Amino acid sequence: MLNPKKLSEQDIKKIAKNAIKPDSKISFYDLLLSEKIITPEQLKEIREKKNNQRYLSFSELVETNDDINMEKYIAAFCCSFDIPYIDLELLAPDTNALTEISFATVAKYDVFPLYLWSGELAVVFKDPSDNGAINAVNFETQNRVVVLCSPENQIHSAIEEHYQLAEFDKLIDQISRQYQLSGSGNISGQTNLEHVVNQPPVVKLANGIIYSGIREQASDINIRPTRSSVELHYRIDGKMLLVKSFNLELLNALVGRIKIMGGMDIAERRLPQDGHASVNFLNRDVDLRISIIPTIEGESIVIRILDQSKGILTIDQLGLEGQTLERFSSIIQHNNGIFLITGPTGSGKTSTLYSIIESRKHSSRHIISVEDPVEYHISGIEQIQINPKIGYSFSESLRHILRHDPDDVLIGEMRDTATAEIAVKAALTGHFVMSTLHTNDAPGAITRLTDMGLQPYKIASCIVGVLAQRLIRKICSHCKSEVTLDEKLVLSQGFEEDITYYEGKGCKKCHGTGFKGRLMVCEIMTLDDELRGLILNGATAQELRGPAERNGMRSLKQHSLELVTKGLTTLKEANSINIEM
Repeated sequence: MLNPKKLSEQDIKKIAKNAIKPDSKISFYDLLLSEKIITPEQLKEIREKKNNQRYLSFSELVETNDDINMEKYIAAFCCSFDIPYIDLELLAPDTNALTEISFATVAKYDVFPLYLWSGELAVVFKDPSDNGAINAVNFETQNRVVVLCSPENQIHSAIEEHYQLAEFDKLIDQISRQYQLSGSGNISGQTNLEHVVNQPPVVKLANGIIYSGIREQASDINIRPTRSSVELHYRIDGKMLLVKSFNLELLNALVGRIKIMGGMDIAERRLPQDGHASVNFLNRDVDLRISIIPTIEGESIVIRILDQSKGILTIDQLGLEGQTLERFSSIIQHNNGIFLITGPTGSGKTSTLYSIIESRKHSSRHIISVEDPVEYHISGIEQIQINPKIGYSFSESLRHILRHDPDDVLIGEMRDTATAEIAVKAALTGHFVMSTLHTNDAPGAITRLTDMGLQPYKIASCIVGVLAQRLIRKICSHCKSEVTLDEKLVLSQGFEEDITYYEGKGCKKCHGTGFKGRLMVCEIMTLDDELRGLILNGATAQELRGPAERNGMRSLKQHSLELVTKGLTTLKEANSINIEM
């Protein structure tokens, strides 16, 4: 039974007086085998890979099997190498220790400096086998590092509570004093912008903002100038969260640093610019898509975070169930026709498309995607990035790839009539085409195609299904509590009076919002003879909805309210997506 020792502050201080040495009586790999964390076959592969030189870190180990349980692995490592496994929530950090490691390093590697003694620094790691993190900490401190271990969520909470904002304030003050920035955000005459943006405090501030956004699982980082300050926002679970406001004098230095990272022109401030960067976070590459636009208050930055490590969702992970899953699975078994995913920006359309590709990807099918931009790289398919600046549009690209012998074609978005016409041609000549549209609901996709100039008989003959989706916030499991709703409100939604309702009170885990994570809400329309006849006769979206629901389509509203009855979201959140319809 794995039982890593948990120590008090006094115990940790005693251990810190002596170097922690592995217990030679315990074989780490034997422990992994006995606890069935790895198989004998995986152990053989590990030893061949490392030539018996040393153990593998957890990140290296999962390369052999991504089903390995991290918690069990960490517990085995702590037991085998005599590393204290602590409850960080019960310990108060030493403020002197916090100054030993930069916030950029803390945010990047998920580590937390806890105590500082004479020549010794106790640091908490989520993975004490991660040599990359240990080496980074050793590089920054002159002290001997004492390795401790704590759960990842506790490290995140400690960083948020004791580190993040204090470190931002320290760096901002240092930059302002050292480089004599003016209140307008301009660099003073004594200092050159190109020099300032490459100095350690500016680099650490920019990196810290990005690493913190990645760690908080933000989809976007917004840095916005106002008349008197600069606001830092993270978009988490689809909603903007104001993280911090700081002096306007930092703006140009921060914008300049982001431009350098994104390969943009640091001197150009009058025109919008787009860039791309990649950072290493916890031994994985994270792509950043950067947009900078000039406003009357100064340049505004948006950084889209594309974390490749999250991987492509499987069909099972989309959250579909019952009849909806059956209809979805039936549609993606087609060998020809068009399947459309609709919804507003940020509703998860691309993730759904990628999950379909992943399910259809095998040696007997040739899959080509045309995207703008290519957000995630998928092995086994050919992905094309369009470039409108040189005339390489969706329609132009599609003309060429249809001569490249594809079975399946993914079109990032049907933006114009030419693209839609080629997609129809592909579907009618034996290809399975997947694409997205910006419409409010599934029936609306039909009228949108008609508005784009497609003839009704082509639409009726090639569309095999339309999925409209939204992402709805999930109640935080850490602060979820039962609530009583107004009886009239409950009855107006068609609910039974005896249903139990829940809301999140708001806690550190969910940044006080009461929500953590998101769920898909969707409606799937498949075409039967009645619907095809209505399309041929030019029916509106509203005229198509009734027959579509009789044909088995569950509406977005019905699905969202089902999630309320299951205690997964709130009634207010469910109704918020219906306002858009």
